[in-house]
Amino acid sequence: MRNIFFILVIVITVASVGISEGAERYVTTGIGKLQGDTTYRIGGRIYGPGSGIGAGDYPFPISELEFDINIYMLSLGGGVKFANDWDFSLTFKKSFTSGDGNLKDSDYMNSSIPDIYSESDAQLDAWSADINLNYRFLEGLYAGIGYLYQNFDYDVRDFRQWYPLWDYAAGESIGGIYGPGLGITYDVRYHIPYLEIGAKGHISDEISIDTNLRYSPMVVAKDRDNHVARAIYSAGDCKGHALLWTLKGRYDFPKNWFMSLEFDYTRINTSGDSKNYINEEWQWTIDQETESSQMYFTFMAGYRF
Repeated sequence: MRNIFFILVIVITVASVGISEGAERYVTTGIGKLQGDTTYRIGGRIYGPGSGIGAGDYPFPISELEFDINIYMLSLGGGVKFANDWDFSLTFKKSFTSGDGNLKDSDYMNSSIPDIYSESDAQLDAWSADINLNYRFLEGLYAGIGYLYQNFDYDVRDFRQWYPLWDYAAGESIGGIYGPGLGITYDVRYHIPYLEIGAKGHISDEISIDTNLRYSPMVVAKDRDNHVARAIYSAGDCKGHALLWTLKGRYDFPKNWFMSLEFDYTRINTSGDSKNYINEEWQWTIDQETESSQMYFTFMAGYRF
């Protein structure tokens, strides 16, 4: 966080060059909880030198991996308001817990009921950066642009697997197996340039409410799933869209201090393909969808100068 703080100060200082004396600069720090999931599915067309007799068109999905998001994060932000109507801001967030989430892995062969199903313990290390510029075009209304980057790194351990999951003849679940140790590392990166429109109003001199809607028509999601035990990994490259909504309440204290409570909702949907490698050699490519649903609750304190 110390390096992030220095970067933040430098960016705000550079952004302030040439801005009038009446500009307002501010810094914020906060703590919050991020919940949700990030999920990818594969299926459809399979091709490549290692696909062999498996090449062809398959139902979608034939496999789904759902990674929980359940972590606490620290945030550090700042910005500058200038020329009365412009607001430039930059925010970093970094997880300080690894969470108690799970990976749910479902493989489908002949039906909508998973034929193979496993659950594993998933530890998450995450961080994000958001840069934003908006302009107040009417009293209480503003619009802007921005860029959000998210990085999620998972270590998945101690799987519990059922194969097959269901005995159709007996109509009951079949007992599973247990595998200790590190099984999968998974990382996914979301690049989200967005457009924004928002509204801000005052309940009193001290209390204000701010809400905005952000939309990105050009999200890029890149992930890598490394099955450690099998020396096989996949690299996904997907594109799509995202919708983000924020609701924030702020209280201004006398002099320069303020605090705020904020709720953020993010929904990401992308599609593309995944290249799969064994011993570093490309074997096959398969269709992939990557998506994420996130809710973030945070408390922040700030100072204006």
